[in-house]
Amino acid sequence: MSTQKIVPLNKNTHAKLKIKSTANFSHVAQQHLIPVVVQEFIPVSSSFPIIFVKESAESENFVPVALMGLTKGENLYVNSERYDEIYVPAALRNYPLSIAGDEEKGQFFVCIDESSELVNEDEGTALFNDDGSETEYLQKRRDFTGKFIENMQTTKSFMKFLQDNELLVSNDLTVKIDSGETFNLNGIFRVDEEKLAGLDEAKFEDMRKRGALPAIYAHLNSLQQVQRVAKRKAAATA
Repeated sequence: MSTQKIVPLNKNTHAKLKIKSTANFSHVAQQHLIPVVVQEFIPVSSSFPIIFVKESAESENFVPVALMGLTKGENLYVNSERYDEIYVPAALRNYPLSIAGDEEKGQFFVCIDESSELVNEDEGTALFNDDGSETEYLQKRRDFTGKFIENMQTTKSFMKFLQDNELLVSNDLTVKIDSGETFNLNGIFRVDEEKLAGLDEAKFEDMRKRGALPAIYAHLNSLQQVQRVAKRKAAATA
């Protein structure tokens, strides 16, 4: 996998760029954790375990991710650059475009991975018209990016609610595959069902009004998918 070269999209620098329509997921072939947003918890839960991890070793904030591998550096759902599952998380759908910026100031801009095999000047859909204006294709991709930013903010509020109400509990996993080999996954958190059931009526009603309940139940149900990941690992190592 080549090193990514992600830069802000610029109508002058990238005037002639095109993006191939062929899906390519090589950029996440070595990522076992893929960010997800709360709006997609239900479809994600049908394929992957949704777990919570800290943003970084120094952070006390948590983010939801889909577990796609049992060790760092692997993605059991990407094979020969192909994505082997029905549902594609929103974070992967806009590649080779992405977002960057200052979250606190609410300033974001669109970036592009110039190293992607999908990016070239000869084949695919253009990003800019001859007059420098954005093509309809880029406008749709930008709209998708804008909606994703909104969903990220909602997800951040959802995670803050879970933390403020002390609903997260450490849930390190030990996964055993058919060969007998075991894999330890540390730094994982989940919703504590006992604490959830113990919320007072006012907090529970607040959570219901926020629309958080379907996402929480989807997360809890998704934990059964750990066995699907284990089966993929067993097949990959057979």
